[in-house]
Amino acid sequence: MILKKFFIVISLVLISLFTFNTNVSAATDKVAYVTTSIGEDGQRQMLVNYHAYEEGTVVEYTVLSDTSYANKVTVTPTSYSWSYKSPSYSAFRDGLVCKATLDDLTPDTEYRYRIRTASGATSNEYFFKTAPERGTFTFAFLTDSQAGATQYNIFNTLVGKAKELRPDTAFVFHTGDVTDRGGQPEQWNGFYNQATNLSLMPIASTPGNHEYYLTDEAVNISAEVYNQFFNNPQNGPESTLNSSYYFTYGNALFVMLDTVKTSNVNDLKDWFVDVVSNNMRRVIIVGMHIGPFTGGGSYGSSGRSVFNTWAPIFDKFNVDLVLSGHEHNFAPSKAIYQGEVAEKGYGTNYIVGPASGTKTGGFNRDFIFSNNKPLSEFFLNDEVGTLNLNFSRAGILIRVGANDTKLEVFNAEKILYDYSIPTRRPKSFFEIEKDNFMKKIKVEHDEEEGTAKIVWGEDAYGNVKTVKITNGPAVTETFISTPLFVERSIGKVYDGNVYRIQVEVTFTDDTVEEKELVLNLSGEDIEDPEKPEKPKPQPAGCQMGSGVASIIGLVTGLAGVVFVLKRKR
Repeated sequence: MILKKFFIVISLVLISLFTFNTNVSAATDKVAYVTTSIGEDGQRQMLVNYHAYEEGTVVEYTVLSDTSYANKVTVTPTSYSWSYKSPSYSAFRDGLVCKATLDDLTPDTEYRYRIRTASGATSNEYFFKTAPERGTFTFAFLTDSQAGATQYNIFNTLVGKAKELRPDTAFVFHTGDVTDRGGQPEQWNGFYNQATNLSLMPIASTPGNHEYYLTDEAVNISAEVYNQFFNNPQNGPESTLNSSYYFTYGNALFVMLDTVKTSNVNDLKDWFVDVVSNNMRRVIIVGMHIGPFTGGGSYGSSGRSVFNTWAPIFDKFNVDLVLSGHEHNFAPSKAIYQGEVAEKGYGTNYIVGPASGTKTGGFNRDFIFSNNKPLSEFFLNDEVGTLNLNFSRAGILIRVGANDTKLEVFNAEKILYDYSIPTRRPKSFFEIEKDNFMKKIKVEHDEEEGTAKIVWGEDAYGNVKTVKITNGPAVTETFISTPLFVERSIGKVYDGNVYRIQVEVTFTDDTVEEKELVLNLSGEDIEDPEKPEKPKPQPAGCQMGSGVASIIGLVTGLAGVVFVLKRKR
């Protein structure tokens, strides 16, 4: 084991020497701030961002083994002029912001790339590995690297340590406060000059409140400066384009939410629902700076507010893991569903990550978090309580596997703590006939409880997107994000009534089937679409009696019925 670690360290040193010493070139004063990000499809696309100080630069990339770039592919970036002068700080250097898309890559393959100037000089080299089509991968969750302009070596050390501890670490997942003041050039210079280990892998990031600070006052202004340094997938809502986005990597869906900006929260929620509805993976991981969990310190109220806003949506889609920063402490939760500690198979695990910089925040286990219960009831387990949770200069290695997701908290020296989250969705599912599925949808009445529910079965997962009850004043919809979602309560029902329930099923191919269910509690024979119609004698001159008219008057859909999502027992 010691010998293995020795060779890993030597390899990192050799890569570093090759990258930053033997390949020093005349391009270094013409190209700056090179960043690699993951494209929307991590198997086949990577994105490059850099600043150039002359026209005509290009990106050259090739597979890792092609050290001479004999089979390189050349990409001409899009570019535009950019400069910025904060009222509080010195000006950013005038130049071109260049953005390149590396497309049609081979899955599970290592690549290298460099920037070439018009005069033929080349930059340092940068490296990435595309996502596997399936199977295990590892990434490093690091947040709040913000520090003095000369202290980003702490973050850089953690990136290198991640690669040493887990050589398959594929990318950094950073949930904001990359720098301490977004409008200060010295902060960005410090980050890029010192975080040299980012040449070894891409970074997926979102801005924190400190990127929004474009003056020396702690006031959220915009993500304008952040957007000049990161080329993220352009698939987010217009109001936070580039800072909210999603990408797929292997069997996981990653969604970044820019929660610093709060004026567009409804647009962001609608966008999130659309993304997850149309990009289901076995594991769903969400990143946000100001997150839905908390360590209960000075940011406790903010965390609780974000939880109240976002947790119902995360419940709906059974999101596996939500990663956040902002608080500068380590706060991991048990799985939480509908504001309570979840039953097996349900819920979302939340993690506030320790700062990968110098800052620490407060911690309060007695902070009232949800349903008048203290944080201590939601913490992962008693063993977490033995840790000093109020620490920084650390990160979390996250290994997404076939049956679970393993998390390892680490610092510059060692792994401090580890635990696992089971994978909640199956590897595969059996395709079904739509007609057969529709026939199985039933309404069940619990006479003792005086309630009813719609049931449909486990085989909906993978075949069905949503089961929607469409009549009544409130449309209710169940997204089939897990095989556990097999029913929907329609709440209280009352003797003497007839309930006609319209059910709309959207299959994964976007075809829609409808069905009417009848729950007859009237004691009278009525027409039921589930049963063959029986001919009834109609005497001449027959008039509708007052009793029948009363029954028809009661057939009003489900007006006033409250819908509650029930869990499979």
